[in-house]
Parts: sequence; structure tokens; C-alpha cells
Amino acid sequence: MDADSEIKDGTGYFYTTQLRDPLDRYISEWKHQASGGHWEDSFYICAGGHAEWGQVRPCFLTDNWRGVSLDDFMKCKYNLATNRMARMLADLERSNCYKHFHEEKYKRQRALQWVSSAKQNLRSMEFFETCLRKS
Repeated sequence: MDADSEIKDGTGYFYTTQLRDPLDRYISEWKHQASGGHWEDSFYICAGGHAEWGQVRPCFLTDNWRGVSLDDFMKCKYNLATNRMARMLADLERSNCYKHFHEEKYKRQRALQWVSSAKQNLRSMEFFETCLRKS
């Protein structure tokens, strides 16, 4: 949706995002986890419903993941840091939200859907479009 149609439909919302280098962002998230930070009170909504525990769950079953090694962080199949930027920018309904989120056989297909959807959403952002036109 472009900015003009948002104003016309009365929502008045303008969406913006800041993109980071994916590797820097991933390392930053690992350091956050390793220092005891986490999102235990977070919940994930898609298509008007909450994700089930078996679909989205933390990699730790303690109060936090303090001291986690980078190797253990990367090995966790439930690690939401993996492809986080694409997932957060994508329309998750196109990939059945969090259904089959951790199943290997859907991993590549889901990643391609997220990237495609994220690109489409970025192109619909007025500021992003303006930047693309100038470069």
C-alpha cells in the first residue's frame, strides 16, 4: 500500500524500517542472548492467531541462555535469529505463518517465500521506493 492510499483510507500509518548487515545483526543477537537477554514474554501473531509452542519456542528451557556459545546458538533449530530480517518484513500468511516452521523439508521454500515477500513489502514503502529511484 502506498502512502497516498494510507492517508485516503484513514489509517495514517507510514511504515519504515532500518536494514542492518545480516551477519552483524545475527552476531548482535547472539551477544544479546549470551549476556542473558531474551524475549520470554514475546508472542508471535500471524493471520490473527498466536503461534503454537511447538512452532515457535525458545532455544533454552531455563530463565535465559546466558553464556551460550556461538556454535550452540547456530545449532538450535528453533533459533528465531535465523532469517529474522526477512521474516519480520515478509507477509507470513503466504508461507502458512509458523506452520512447519522448523521442518527441514520446508526450509528452502519458506526462505524463498520470505525473501520474495519482504522485497515486495519493501518496494511498497514510500521511502524505500524513493531511495531505489535515486540510486
